[in-house]
Amino acid sequence: MKQFFPILILSCAYSITYPIMSLAEEASAAPAVVVDDNGVEEDAKLATELKSLEDFDVTLSDEPVESIGTVWTGNAELGLVAATGNTENQSINFGFNVARETDNWKQSIQAKALRAEDKGAKTAENLLLELQVDRKLAQYDYLFGDFSYEEDEFAGFDNQMMASVGYGRKILDSDEWKLRA
Repeated sequence: MKQFFPILILSCAYSITYPIMSLAEEASAAPAVVVDDNGVEEDAKLATELKSLEDFDVTLSDEPVESIGTVWTGNAELGLVAATGNTENQSINFGFNVARETDNWKQSIQAKALRAEDKGAKTAENLLLELQVDRKLAQYDYLFGDFSYEEDEFAGFDNQMMASVGYGRKILDSDEWKLRA
């Protein structure tokens, strides 16, 4: 029997709109030539750009720039067990976890697969895919959205999908202990 759970997809998009002038409007908006304080004629657009650069300050440093979230990190696993003798069984499993974290967001993807046979008959088969997106609100607080899909006919269902959204808090967050609620 197949079960269907409705999927809730939450999306958030940020956009910034800048006013854009056509070339004709830009040409009519400012004169092509202006006279500076010393009576010298200048290109108006160039004069405006140079004026805006007067307040621009660049500080060079020898310290390396730390970039958080530029790469995905994670781990993978692969296992194979085969036993012969009084019984013949084999099992294989595969899985991976990857995550990427930026200043305000964390994305993680997890996948796992398992298959086992005993004397040629399938005894276990499981597939799990999960995606989670966290939006950081403060140092310990975040909002999350999670979607997972699982197939496991030996657990009493063919497949199931689950989506959830909520609020989370990091209760313990050290190198040795991590607890989130």
